[in-house]
Amino acid sequence: VQGDAPLMRFAFATLVRQCEADAIEHGRVPEVTIQVDSTPRGVRIQVTGGGKASVLAVPEAGPDLADAELSVVHAIVALHGGVLVAGRNELQAPHFSIRLVPA
Repeated sequence: VQGDAPLMRFAFATLVRQCEADAIEHGRVPEVTIQVDSTPRGVRIQVTGGGKASVLAVPEAGPDLADAELSVVHAIVALHGGVLVAGRNELQAPHFSIRLVPA
C-alpha cells in the first residue's frame, strides 16, 4: 500500500493501545495480536485484544478518549483509501479489521 508511513504507524499504535487499555480496564494482563494478510485485492490487518487474568489493580476511571482516538484512526484509514471495522470478538475483546487497497 502507499501512504504516509508515520500516520499509519500512529493508527496501528492507537489500536494496540486501545486493546491494552481495554484489558487493563477489565483486570487482565494485555495480550494483543496483529495479523496481516495480503491478496491481489488489498491488504487486511487485524488487531485483536485480550489478556490473562491479573491481580493488577484496576485504574481509576478517567476521561474516555476511545471514541476520539477511534475517529482519528477511521480518518487516517479513509485518507489511505481503506476501511476500518471495529467491534468485539466472541470473548468480548476488542477486534479491529483494516482493509487497504494495493498500491
